[in-house]
Amino acid sequence: MNPAYARYGSRAAALLLPILLLGLLWAVAVAPLLAMSGGFASQRDQLLAQIAADRRQIALAPAYRGILSRLQAVQSPGARTETTQDLAAAGLQNDVQQIVAAAGGQIVSVQPLPPAQQNGFQTVAMQVTLSVPVGQLAGLIQNIETHTPYMFIDAASLQAPDAMSDQPPGPASAVTLLCTITAYRRP
Repeated sequence: MNPAYARYGSRAAALLLPILLLGLLWAVAVAPLLAMSGGFASQRDQLLAQIAADRRQIALAPAYRGILSRLQAVQSPGARTETTQDLAAAGLQNDVQQIVAAAGGQIVSVQPLPPAQQNGFQTVAMQVTLSVPVGQLAGLIQNIETHTPYMFIDAASLQAPDAMSDQPPGPASAVTLLCTITAYRRP
């Protein structure tokens, strides 16, 4: 071998060896890190987009609550719509009073009962003593039971006209009805 080639060959090897080592380091360490950082940037962009979408959804929450309350009102048309228990009790008492007056009767006493939770609804109940002509009793009960918002008669007790009275009982004779009337509202 020519000594001139040997001298140039060792110099070339000395120059090529660090370049090969740098290339190997690049292939083993730097290139995978760069590829991963590109993936991280993509993942970061996706997460930022998701955060922006979540913020938009959070901003829409009050509108969704309004839509939900309207849907609940539509889904339970028989429920009372008053916003508080006291207003619902007053509305119930007013409805009963109008129905009783239309039947020619009168309310003797009203006692509100405490609310209770039942199947996602809150009860609005009162114990009522009323006096109504015998001939109007069936119509009164039907008007209460078919009223909207719905009212239900529970635990009814009926007291007939006084048998010791001088007048014979007739359609104008008054009967006394003691009952619990219950309605429902969304809390």
